[in-house]
Amino acid sequence: MLSYITSFKAEVDQLLADNTIPIEERIAQIRSRFIRRIRTSREEQSNKEETIALLWVYAHFLDKYALYQEAKSIYEELLPITIAYTGKQSEWTASIYTNLGSVYDSLDLFTEALNSLKKGLTLRKKIFGSTHEEVGKVLLNLSYTYEHQGNYSKALLYGKQALKIRQEVLGEEHPDTATSYNNIGLIYEETGALAKAKLYFNIALEIRKTLFGDGDGDTAVSYNNVGLLSFREGNYEDALINYQKALDINLRLMGEQYSNTALCYHNIGAAHEYLEHHEEAMTYYQKALECRLQLYGELHSEVAESYTNIGILQHYLGNTKLALELYHKALRIVEQTIGKFNPAIARLYFNIGNIYREQEELQKAIVLYEKGALSIEKTFGKTHEESIAAYHNLAGLLYDATAYDQAIAYYSKALRQEIKLYGRSDEAIGQTYFELANAYYLSSNNKKSIVYLKKAYKIYKLNLGEKHPDTKAIRQNIALLELA
Repeated sequence: MLSYITSFKAEVDQLLADNTIPIEERIAQIRSRFIRRIRTSREEQSNKEETIALLWVYAHFLDKYALYQEAKSIYEELLPITIAYTGKQSEWTASIYTNLGSVYDSLDLFTEALNSLKKGLTLRKKIFGSTHEEVGKVLLNLSYTYEHQGNYSKALLYGKQALKIRQEVLGEEHPDTATSYNNIGLIYEETGALAKAKLYFNIALEIRKTLFGDGDGDTAVSYNNVGLLSFREGNYEDALINYQKALDINLRLMGEQYSNTALCYHNIGAAHEYLEHHEEAMTYYQKALECRLQLYGELHSEVAESYTNIGILQHYLGNTKLALELYHKALRIVEQTIGKFNPAIARLYFNIGNIYREQEELQKAIVLYEKGALSIEKTFGKTHEESIAAYHNLAGLLYDATAYDQAIAYYSKALRQEIKLYGRSDEAIGQTYFELANAYYLSSNNKKSIVYLKKAYKIYKLNLGEKHPDTKAIRQNIALLELA
């Protein structure tokens, strides 16, 4: 890099390190300095390399401080200039494809992100070989994008490839290796494999604490994720402690207008909601929403997430009309940014469906539950707990709507996957047999009802014992039907 650029970057770093100035003001001052220098460099048109270097450093700065729209514009401007100046196969061109892909991902432009990242991966493999750390970086970014799309199998595939390269090239106690462990932990957490998630999160946290101590941004990420796992396990007080540690670090280092600060606000709101601290929950959810709107504008999945969670809380507090408005806002955003097959949109279909179910508009609810079940199935596959739960929920709704034949079809679909997942003797199988028996009974098929009651009885007797009230009740039902 030119000595001029090195000197300018040193000025920027010095200003960033001045903790007497609020971080938001430091960022604003640095943006102004960059814009003035870039304008001067363009006007002089004497040194193209200097302009490229300035744009390059500025784009990195914008990306780091979550100013993604502006970073996108700079990288898109840089790409053709860099190709013309350094060639299509250069290391600089590969880096711009990679960085631009990461920014596209942050803006939920997933098709563009994957295209750009794959171009970067191809170039970096040609330049460095398949096991270089620069290749590992692109693999990790691909993993992030597939994770954000809800394509967890591909996310895990690329994430593990990145981790393997980093272990071999950088060793265990390296920040980038910790980042890879953290990434794989997130994928496992999102797919419900909490024991595996805990293992990877804790490895990442210990590496980061060893390397940086408790005051680093990466350590904040690990605190947040350990909190997330505590939340999933129902330890909401522990989750709050870890979320607050992460928030304190992020506020000190990056200020309010930062994506991880918004995430911490959101997560603290969720923990307060589950602790039934509804006023505190609403405060933190609103803070998260305000941050996200400032960072991304309206059309972003994280904004949709905030609308969804505020909607859930409003629904719980009895503000059904407002909840429905918020859900529909979120639905429109998710449809445009992520698409129709992902957990976020499934959640919204179910949430809106639940309101219609409460209002006894069952046909509207059925349509939404069907969309939600299909989205979950496309995301996780049929033989997954989330899909099985979706089939059961839809079957229960159809049962309430007296559409017994359709209810039987979905209970049967759930049963097939439960047998694959749990085996034939699990208590959950017994419950599904019992639900099928009830549906057959109400559809006037007593013969089939008895068949499924006997199957349920066998499993209840095995798991609960012959004297358990539920086992006795099933035996009595069999006797009554056989007399009918």
